[in-house]
Amino acid sequence: MEIRKRKSSRFFPFVPSKDPGQTHQDHLGSFKAMYHDYPDAAFFIDKEGSILYGNDASQLLFGYTEDTEEDFTRYFIHNDRGSAKTLFQQAIIDGKAQRGSYFGIQAGKIVEILSIFSPFYFNGIMAGASLILHVPEQQTALKKFQYEEIQRKLAEVEDRKNMILESIDAGIWAYDVKANRFMICSEGNRKITGRDPVDFLTNKVIWKDIVYKEDLEKYEQTQSLLSEGKQIRHEYRICRPDGSIRWVSDQTIPRLDDDQNLIWLNGIITDITEHKLLLQKVQHISYHDSLTNLPKRRLLENRLETLIQAQHEKFAVLYLDLDRFKYINDILGHTLADEVLLQVALRLRAFQEKGCFVSRMSGDEFVIIHYPVHSREEAIQCAEQIFSTLSEPIHIDAYELPLQASIGISMFPEDGDSHIDLIKNAHAALHRGREKGGRSIEVYTKNINVKTEKVFLIESGLQKALKNEEFILHYQPKMDIESSRIVGAEALIRWQHPELGLMSPGEFISVAEKTGLILDIGDWVIKQACVQLKLWMNEGLPVVPISINISPQRFMKYDLINYITRTLDIFQIPPALLELEITETHFLYNEEKVNSIIQELRNIGIRIALDDFGTGFSSLTHIKDFQIDTLKIDRSFIKEIETNKNHAILVESLIFLSDRLGIDVIAEGVETQKQLEFLKATQCKYVQGYVFSKPLPVEEFICLLE
Repeated sequence: MEIRKRKSSRFFPFVPSKDPGQTHQDHLGSFKAMYHDYPDAAFFIDKEGSILYGNDASQLLFGYTEDTEEDFTRYFIHNDRGSAKTLFQQAIIDGKAQRGSYFGIQAGKIVEILSIFSPFYFNGIMAGASLILHVPEQQTALKKFQYEEIQRKLAEVEDRKNMILESIDAGIWAYDVKANRFMICSEGNRKITGRDPVDFLTNKVIWKDIVYKEDLEKYEQTQSLLSEGKQIRHEYRICRPDGSIRWVSDQTIPRLDDDQNLIWLNGIITDITEHKLLLQKVQHISYHDSLTNLPKRRLLENRLETLIQAQHEKFAVLYLDLDRFKYINDILGHTLADEVLLQVALRLRAFQEKGCFVSRMSGDEFVIIHYPVHSREEAIQCAEQIFSTLSEPIHIDAYELPLQASIGISMFPEDGDSHIDLIKNAHAALHRGREKGGRSIEVYTKNINVKTEKVFLIESGLQKALKNEEFILHYQPKMDIESSRIVGAEALIRWQHPELGLMSPGEFISVAEKTGLILDIGDWVIKQACVQLKLWMNEGLPVVPISINISPQRFMKYDLINYITRTLDIFQIPPALLELEITETHFLYNEEKVNSIIQELRNIGIRIALDDFGTGFSSLTHIKDFQIDTLKIDRSFIKEIETNKNHAILVESLIFLSDRLGIDVIAEGVETQKQLEFLKATQCKYVQGYVFSKPLPVEEFICLLE
């Protein structure tokens, strides 16, 4: 039990008030408050000499226990008990404190005890007294015990402090500026610096000497603030004996004397290397694409601004976009599409070795900074080298994927003096190249901005076109050469743009494919063709099959068969009146799936036409292996059959081969009478082109039917 040191060395008795209004409990309460922590044994006894209360010291020194009633004389030797009793009674009779020295038993041995009895009253009647037992010898021992107890606790505190300092990862230190040496250097410093703390305490190692060379100047600048009494917290690198580099956070608190001179430093250092590495990783992720690990737009913009502000050399911005990449993404899926992007990024990285900065903007778009460059021709040459690098097909699993790209170029300083203008103008040039059919290199000129404005109107307006019913269908007849009879019609979409007027599909379909709206547009065309067939049937007009161009994305989507059959059922249209035109692009990625879809459609009764044959990735295998009903020879071959002997031979061979295979042939883009006569001579049965009719609004087409 803890005995607290009394506040005064003066020995004094308890003198209770004679106020008759005070109760027995009042006196006892006052006694407890005064003597609870008193170093001498203090008892509160009644008039008969029985102990009512003993303080903590009475329990420690004489073994008093509160649960038993005892006579106070038991603490004196037998020979002195009568004298002690008499002194107590005298205090009661006289009403005055009485003192006496007797021998008592304490801790198993006889000791001299100074005893003081102080009477107290209860309701005006003398009710008892307090007893203070003071053992001089015990006080000396007690003081020694208390001193030793204090030293023990101080040692425990010191041990705990050292244990804490050794267990934490931080390094605690204190530095005497006047003595120019460390006064404290905890074990945590060893963990961080790799050096024995004693080396710092003995000045064997100077802290400044372990600061990383590249951080030393900044370190010293920050340290200079301490002389002004300012607390500092800074981060820098240190060198360990094994040659490794660690990042530390250093917090230092200065102390100044009355003359404002720096005299002492207290500090704590922590190892933040892991935090720094994590931060670098986070920063890398925020600035680099997670798929290709190429810089993202943010880092590209920073790099451009750095070059612009330097203004040392001209440079070019090359904005690259992969042609028809959306087909790969939609048909083969994201996993294989991502693999294609990885392969492209790998090839583009080769240009980093030539001083180019290569970044990925988004999706299939990449931006390359060619620096330095002295002319537009040099920038174009770089673009051609990129084309050459990407020209080899990519092989993934069982697929061989040919790559094509378009590149737009802007130049600094001619085409802009900010990263925003340079990127925007290179992108505008890219759009111009796409309008020309892709696989092109286009250099920015100021008049491109006008056309870029048109692209913006298309992109923004396309979102609303379906909802606002701005699309219409025109119909171009398919003619029987012998009879000049209409045997079918191709439905061709047109867009009645509120600002740009009537637009052909070549002006907006590529945008629809890139945004994914081609799926909804494809469904609209199918439904609208069925609506038109139903109207003709209801009005008793001649009805001919309508063929519809369907994009690879819509063709490969899982719900195509269900959508077509449901639409035919709703409008009660015979399946034979609907023909789907696909291109060889459909076969490019998943021939097995394409063949399965074709079979399902033909089983329903829908005809399949292979459109634009002779362009893209033509192969006679597609005619042989896939059950198509119609082969449409591309207009590029028809256009030159009069002047190009090879084209004429190829067209004639296709017509012959298709006839033997039981496939109908339609020659597209027939515009002259001579072309028509050639086709008629080669036994081509059906043609489509301006020689008979251009695509017509439905009202004009009905007139032809009638």
